[in-house]
Amino acid sequence: MLELTNIGNIAAVGAIFGLIIAMVLYTMVKKVKVDNEKIANIGEKIQSGAMAFLIAEYKVLAVFVALVGGLLAWQIGIQTAIAFLMGAFASVAAGFSGMRSATTANTRTAMAASQSGQGAA
Repeated sequence: MLELTNIGNIAAVGAIFGLIIAMVLYTMVKKVKVDNEKIANIGEKIQSGAMAFLIAEYKVLAVFVALVGGLLAWQIGIQTAIAFLMGAFASVAAGFSGMRSATTANTRTAMAASQSGQGAA
C-alpha cells in the first residue's frame, strides 16, 4: 500500500515521465517536413501571433501573480508564496510549450491535408 510520505516522489516521477513523453512526441511532429511554402508562411505567422498573444497575456498576469504572491507571503508565509510562484512559473512554461507544439502540429496537419487530396474541391 502507498504511504502518504511517498506521494511527492511519485508525483515527481510521473511529471518527469510525462515531460519525456511530451518531448518525444514533439520531436516526432517536428520531423514532418512542410514542403509547401504558403502553408509554412501561414504557420509561421500563426505561431508568431500566438506567441505575441501569450507574451501580452502573461505581462498582465505577472502583475496579478506578484500581488497575490506578496499577499500570500505577508498573510500566510513565504513557503506558500514560493509554492504559488513556482506553480505560476510552471503554468507559463506549459502555456508556451503547449502553444508552440499546437501551432507546429497544426501546420503539419495542414500540410498532410493538402497532400491527401481530401481538401480539393
